[in-house]
Amino acid sequence: MYNYDEIFDWYATARSREIGIMDIEKFTSFLSPGSKILDLGCGDGFPIAKHLVAQGFPLFAIDSSLKMITKFRANFPDVPAEHIMIQDSRFFDLSFDAVIAYGVIFHLQEAEQEIVIRKVSDALAAGGRFLFTAQKDEINGTSSMNGITFPYISLGAEKYTKILHHAGLKLIEEYYDEWENYIYISEKA
Repeated sequence: MYNYDEIFDWYATARSREIGIMDIEKFTSFLSPGSKILDLGCGDGFPIAKHLVAQGFPLFAIDSSLKMITKFRANFPDVPAEHIMIQDSRFFDLSFDAVIAYGVIFHLQEAEQEIVIRKVSDALAAGGRFLFTAQKDEINGTSSMNGITFPYISLGAEKYTKILHHAGLKLIEEYYDEWENYIYISEKA
């Protein structure tokens, strides 16, 4: 997504191999064995997909960066993976028990975020949960990683709560993780 091919080598070595794992463990603790999970913006699969696969969850993955998804497929050849913009994925035609979008939603424009949230809701089974990260406050700007600029658009907690509600999801938890990512967890009625 948005220039991740340009930072691939740096990202693969600079990203913490622990970031998000405690949150994913907590998030997946409600799932039954064999629950199907969709990973939006999977990157190279480390550390989140690696953890989910090790836990035995059937996983599907999406990333818009060709370099990231190529590395993901090499790392996890048995996991169905699409190289596509998230909002255009055919995986939303399937049913999932959980969807994770760690570190990706805020790179999308506001209208794209709303589309993705609606598609996530449509793809979630009743009682399924959705975890994503964005900031608590509204932000419409950019951020930089390794000298490359990315869009950074957080709609803020109040607006995300409304969008989730309109999509048929209820926000059940929100908090800062240890890396100052703001975690949103919602559940489908």
